[in-house]
Amino acid sequence: MKKQLRGYTKPDASLEPKEKKVNAFDVSPRLELAQNSIIPLNDAYVKKDGYLSPALFVIVSGGEKREKDYFKIISKIESFPRIKICFVANDRDTGEGGLSPLKMFVEAKKIKDEYAEGKPDDIIDQIYLLSDVDDFMGELLKIKPHCVVEDLNLIVSNPCFEVWLYYCCFSDKPDDFHMGEPLKVSLELKRYLNEKKPGGINPVTSIFCIQHAIENAEQNYSEDKNGIPVFFSTNMFLLAKEIYPLVESELQKMKIKVSIR
Repeated sequence: MKKQLRGYTKPDASLEPKEKKVNAFDVSPRLELAQNSIIPLNDAYVKKDGYLSPALFVIVSGGEKREKDYFKIISKIESFPRIKICFVANDRDTGEGGLSPLKMFVEAKKIKDEYAEGKPDDIIDQIYLLSDVDDFMGELLKIKPHCVVEDLNLIVSNPCFEVWLYYCCFSDKPDDFHMGEPLKVSLELKRYLNEKKPGGINPVTSIFCIQHAIENAEQNYSEDKNGIPVFFSTNMFLLAKEIYPLVESELQKMKIKVSIR
């Protein structure tokens, strides 16, 4: 029986994508953590007597920089022992980054098949795909039903991940930012954030505002008729809701130490 994710309801679906299954024993799978260390997939499941294995979050991202920076602090297992984050932003066969939604889905499906072979039943794991809308609407609509069937969680920010960073600092949608040319809107948003908050919004330290970001993003969230977030909406709060209970106490302690310094 598949587990039910907190805050996530999987609709019925009959669309079954046909992907070649990868045998975990025929490959040497690797996942990149945000602090640039590499672990074999099965190492995430090593469990010592009396030791509770951390919840594993595999995050396949179309962005390589800001998204990775956002998870950097909580990816340090020595400081956050209840969570293990594996961040993937490159095609592991070619090494190419900047994955499109279609390539993200293929990569996520490979990863799912790889570690499903040897995973203990008591391990909690979730796979998330992080994508911007930008000019990928066609691909997002194509992979969305496949993600439902494969129990992969599709997280979309419209137009880009900076929308989530915005809600780390602000509670309402901006009334002074308007959609420009589709191919330039992400750059315009980055410039807007630099003006809205002098020096810009630091993605690394934004994790300390995760609770506020959840509240702000959920309050301002809406979807179009296809289930894709509308402009200046992001369902990143679904992933954040899963992560926050596992890092809350450690983040609070770390925040106090930082403020003391």
